[in-house]
Amino acid sequence: ALPQLAEWSYPGKVWAPEIIRWSDGTYRLYYTTRSPEPEWQCISVAVSDTLAGPYTDSNTEPLICELDEGGSIDQSPFIASDGTAWLYWKNDGNAKGVDTWIRVQQLTDDGLGVTGEITDLLQQDLPWEAELVEGPVVVEIDGLFHMFYSGNGYWTSSYAVGHATASSPTGP
Repeated sequence: ALPQLAEWSYPGKVWAPEIIRWSDGTYRLYYTTRSPEPEWQCISVAVSDTLAGPYTDSNTEPLICELDEGGSIDQSPFIASDGTAWLYWKNDGNAKGVDTWIRVQQLTDDGLGVTGEITDLLQQDLPWEAELVEGPVVVEIDGLFHMFYSGNGYWTSSYAVGHATASSPTGP
């Protein structure tokens, strides 16, 4: 699906693809890949005319890359019923020993960039979440936004799925 990585990235830790159909009929593949330096993970986006690809990533830098917070992973695109497009993700704080946040930012009209302010939505502040929250996915049902996400370490038997609701894509 993605025969060549963006020029700024390199093989290894290329994972968590999320595909969404864009309003013009093309497709966007948002994925996690390695940053150029240091070796944290960042988010990028590739485009294809068909769902099956191939996808092309012509970016010269990451879409989102919070190096001071351990990198950025677990991206999830979402288009609300009003047509606005959003990208949810997690800063990979647990990789660096800092707090994790699930964040959201509006996507540009073409889905290849972000615009506006970043909004922090959830932090690992409930006992069951332990040291991290991750893997957000949002759906809209009758004007209510439902976020499903994981908490705790995936390597533990306490790893679980949480559910949060909001009246807008940016919470609270």
